[in-house]
Amino acid sequence: MKIQIDVRSAIAGAVVAIIIVAAFSFSAQQTTIDTGRYETKMGEKGIIILDVHTGQYVIAPEVMTAGQVQWIKGKFDDIYKTGLDNKRLPKN
Repeated sequence: MKIQIDVRSAIAGAVVAIIIVAAFSFSAQQTTIDTGRYETKMGEKGIIILDVHTGQYVIAPEVMTAGQVQWIKGKFDDIYKTGLDNKRLPKN
């Protein structure tokens, strides 16, 4: 059995193969990374929990005696504008 393939058929087959490989090699790329709503950071001086959607946060500056924690609430935008932490802000 003798198989003959002309040049046009070979080129057409190669083009189709390249198109198929190219179509399967491209994957959908996610443009944004969803990190979740809350971010938590722990350090030597305390814990902070930040709500990335609203900018509100809760800080535990240090652990008190017997495992008691003093939690301080705040809003990131307010602190960023004034440059003062919520311990130094005047109370209304």
